[in-house]
Amino acid sequence: MSVWCDYRCLPQGIGHVCELHCHAYYEVTVLLSGKIELFNGAHRSSHTGPCLLVEKPFALHNLTVKPGENYERYNLYFSAGALNDLYSLSDDS
Repeated sequence: MSVWCDYRCLPQGIGHVCELHCHAYYEVTVLLSGKIELFNGAHRSSHTGPCLLVEKPFALHNLTVKPGENYERYNLYFSAGALNDLYSLSDDS
């Protein structure tokens, strides 16, 4: 099963901008605290934690944390195959 996670915390309020990008897997962002701007290739939206955001595979997106904003989040990444594997496991029980 292809699943992985990362964690980012910017408690000093230094700001962060990731490049516009896409990838071949799902990305679930669990924003624990802070305020972010999300651009999905067509629309820009603001979100304040706690909240949950989901990006589908091959969707252009980027995330901006403005300077002075504290920020803490987890990202969970998984392939479509991982969803199939999880579904198969639930069928076996």
